[in-house]
Amino acid sequence: MRIVRTVLAVAIGFGVVVVGATMIWGAPTDQRGPTYFLGSIGYGVCFAALGGLAAASLGGQPYLRHAAGVAALIVLGAGVDAVLGLHPGLRWFDGMAVLLMAPAALAGGWARQWVTRKQTPDPGAGESEGGTRPGR
Repeated sequence: MRIVRTVLAVAIGFGVVVVGATMIWGAPTDQRGPTYFLGSIGYGVCFAALGGLAAASLGGQPYLRHAAGVAALIVLGAGVDAVLGLHPGLRWFDGMAVLLMAPAALAGGWARQWVTRKQTPDPGAGESEGGTRPGR
């Protein structure tokens, strides 16, 4: 059952990335300028981070493993796109996916792990110096 949960979490996280990437390419080709390309990189990074966060949240511990699955699928997708030449004029986006979006997916998993650690109470917190721990 754990494997199914992991696969579903990574698939849903990558689905978030794909939805974000699909929304980026809605503008007509002749209207794309430098601002559009910079915006699409930022947009892609945000959706990659959200995809990593979603995979980490749905998959459970260890959080980074699920986010790494999303990052691996981003790198694999960029590699396939570059090798097959599916978007010949947009090779730069494949490079940005590897350099920025994959680490952003890992950052999303790290953020989930960080939030969990912040919410977990420290077992020794709140005790005075004298303490009332057993064995004293």
